[in-house]
Amino acid sequence: MSDTGADGELLYCTFRLAGRLFGVDMRAVKEVNTRTALTPVPHAPPAVSGLVNLRGQLHLVLDLRRLLGLGESAVTADSRLVIFKPAVGESFGVLADAVGDVVRLDPAQTERYAADDPARAGGLLIGVGKTEGDLMVIVDPYRLLEAVGREKTA
Repeated sequence: MSDTGADGELLYCTFRLAGRLFGVDMRAVKEVNTRTALTPVPHAPPAVSGLVNLRGQLHLVLDLRRLLGLGESAVTADSRLVIFKPAVGESFGVLADAVGDVVRLDPAQTERYAADDPARAGGLLIGVGKTEGDLMVIVDPYRLLEAVGREKTA
């Protein structure tokens, strides 16, 4: 489920979390932003980093590291927000340690996880892509808000 380039390649927005390469479907990404001044949300689940005001609109920011069991994110000079389009979920994004390039992969360079694969991290991870120098774990952005909801009730 990724945007398709002119020759059938799949397009991903890439970012780093805990030194690992991750990617999301380019069609899901609205923008990447450098503004990382977050306002805490009282009584929010641990995976909610806070709120950010971008051009007068509030966006919920999730700590994807925490959702994936990689520890808590710390905001640094390299940190970026990956904001998703409204079709993914209303006004939200994730905090990334650093953002990479748009990666084009041939479908033969990607492998999807089986539905019962324990590597799926509660359905958030849907596969892996083989880039030139690294393996990219593919995240399903459409399940992020649902995962936070499960965390809150846990």
